[in-house]
Amino acid sequence: MNRTILYTSLILISFVLISCGSKVPIDDISMAVEDDRITGMWYAQSPDTTEHFHVAVMKFNRTEYLLYMKATETKKEKTENDTILCRAYIVNVGTKPFLNIQPVDTSALEERAYFFYDYRFLTDSLLLVRELNSIDSTNINGFETSEPLYHFIEDNLSNPALYGEVIELMRK
Repeated sequence: MNRTILYTSLILISFVLISCGSKVPIDDISMAVEDDRITGMWYAQSPDTTEHFHVAVMKFNRTEYLLYMKATETKKEKTENDTILCRAYIVNVGTKPFLNIQPVDTSALEERAYFFYDYRFLTDSLLLVRELNSIDSTNINGFETSEPLYHFIEDNLSNPALYGEVIELMRK
């Protein structure tokens, strides 16, 4: 795995979350499940230490989480920070958990997009996260309702094309 691409993608997550996304979640919040193992401070750093990514995950209520994400890049003597606040909840598709992440940069609910991530723990302190991708002509962000999106993911659970690059987050 190319670590430079991996850590550069961490910085880009913040920009992706601002730009596009799905109008609908994978499934309704009423289907959310708890996984409090994701709570805490998570961190990733590029091998040359010029890029850092921090995520604070806090429990909001029984099934929702609040994410505070901060990406920092240092070039020469200049440091750039990008922060974003999100709400998240977890739904299972089959037995596989997925994060529905929604930036809360606007108060208008209909303007908030969803972003989807598969995740798994290698250890209690190492979390692997992958963004879900579109496959061929099916745009992951193009579904009008959750039901066909859910079935699309369910039908492609074992298709490697559904998953983006692995992002390694270490518990701080």
